[in-house]
Amino acid sequence: MGNVGKSSETKQPVAAEDKPNLGNGTAATTTENMEKPSETKDEIPKSMPPDLWQTCWSGSCFDFTQDAWVNLGHSRQFEYGKAYQAWYAKTKGLNLDKIVEKNGARFEFRLIPPGKFWMGSNDAVVQKIKEFWRKNNFGNYDETRHRVLISKPFYIGKTEVTQAQWQAAMGNDPPDAPYCKNVGKDAPIENVSWEHCQKFCQKAKGLCLPTEAQWEYACRGGVTAAYCFDDSESEVGDYAWYSNSTTHPVGQKQANAWGVYDMHGNVWEWCQDYYGDYAESADLSGIAENPAGPQKGSLRVSRGGSWHDRDGDCRAALRGGNETRRRYGNLGARLVLSDH
Repeated sequence: MGNVGKSSETKQPVAAEDKPNLGNGTAATTTENMEKPSETKDEIPKSMPPDLWQTCWSGSCFDFTQDAWVNLGHSRQFEYGKAYQAWYAKTKGLNLDKIVEKNGARFEFRLIPPGKFWMGSNDAVVQKIKEFWRKNNFGNYDETRHRVLISKPFYIGKTEVTQAQWQAAMGNDPPDAPYCKNVGKDAPIENVSWEHCQKFCQKAKGLCLPTEAQWEYACRGGVTAAYCFDDSESEVGDYAWYSNSTTHPVGQKQANAWGVYDMHGNVWEWCQDYYGDYAESADLSGIAENPAGPQKGSLRVSRGGSWHDRDGDCRAALRGGNETRRRYGNLGARLVLSDH
């Protein structure tokens, strides 16, 4: 269940349209070197049934909380979610991919279109997890299902921050990162604290950690299951590195519907929010618009599970929390563009 309460001395770890550029080479100085698609007059996304589109499209964003959507098979959700992303990029004249260079390293970002989604898990899963936490004296844990609106599009890292990208900005700060050695510069950075991530973002201006809501929304890609593809634990290995002995180069597993890699497994990923019950920062009876977590707390959120965890700890809704100075060999970061 994340790294909540673990000692900092404890050391622990693509297939969309194309594999990501891993950022370990020199690129021309550019912030948008992907050709923008032209405007289109298509009224609905390709392959989307018209009645489903009419039910779920609000005129400004797609509503993934509608029963018509939730009752679809997860493979259909994956297909139509991907179609919605492509349609949104075309109609708004936005790039699906955006490449930026910071401190001599290339970063690839993926467009996440706006939408409403169910954040968290259903009641049966929530009660099971809470009971597990009580029995093991882990303290309080909240995964309550609630509706969230992400009102604006944003760009999230196509992969986790790699060792090469980190070291281009931070050098050997911290000196003992990464913990996982000899896995190559394209493996994710880890053994870095939330405070280190803030220093990184100060140097790489225009980048920041995602909010917890942004992270889960981007992870799901419109899919309402436990994982970004469906509820089947037997397929987690197609999308995630888990129950392993080390990290692995990013972008080697399958991507989710929105072309983002390693949202499950490899390393836990720091988020910007304080960790706390959802009710502290969201209206659980209505819809929370762009929630950014509690206003104060002692822990910061981490998401996604890691190479060191089992498959169930890599679920889309599962939450971790750690003190900002804590560092682990299975905890890294993914960034979003703050100035797009």
